Amino acid sequence: MRNALNGHGTTNAVIIAHRNCGTLDYYRRELRDMAGVDSWMLSWKSMSTGPEDFAVVSPSSMVAAGQSGILYHFTIARDQIRLLRGPGIPHVFVDIEPDVPHVYRFDLWNAGPTGTYQFSIDGAIIDAGDAEGYYPTDDSFVIWGAQAPIVDSMTRWDWIELGVPEERNPIPAASQWSVAILTLLLLTAGTHVFRRHRVSPSRFGGD
Repeated sequence: MRNALNGHGTTNAVIIAHRNCGTLDYYRRELRDMAGVDSWMLSWKSMSTGPEDFAVVSPSSMVAAGQSGILYHFTIARDQIRLLRGPGIPHVFVDIEPDVPHVYRFDLWNAGPTGTYQFSIDGAIIDAGDAEGYYPTDDSFVIWGAQAPIVDSMTRWDWIELGVPEERNPIPAASQWSVAILTLLLLTAGTHVFRRHRVSPSRFGGD
């Protein structure tokens, strides 16, 4: 695993990973310098040619985690992405247009009892609500990469951006119900229509 994104803020580096069966390549960025911020965002533009195999985190993934137990785990396949936020929380699956890069963005606002989060694809809000706790902390990190345990695939990372966003939280302390209504309106009104569905974690052995 390689250390990357050593600077603050953003990077415009392009990471192209050609995968042969059984190979993998991952990068890691520590977030100690961002601990305690009022708001935090992680955004990237990528695409993958590989089929989904979410049980083994393939073909590509973006993970914000740490030792505090807070987890935001995205697995990105050719035509679908999965968001995993921790044990016991339903997984969110979203169908995406295949063979084209998409812009993914995850925002956190550290206010209130546990903070709030919002996940969007190409500007359309997919999921939002109460977070599991404030993030990042002193032991937090981001890992991203690709692997192909079954078939060859290519994952292209056009750019990755992380840090403190300039804009304020557009949905302060929003309830799950109001967020669901807003999400539905945005998904049906946007140029891209995404199909979102939740699946119980028991499908993947409770992970």
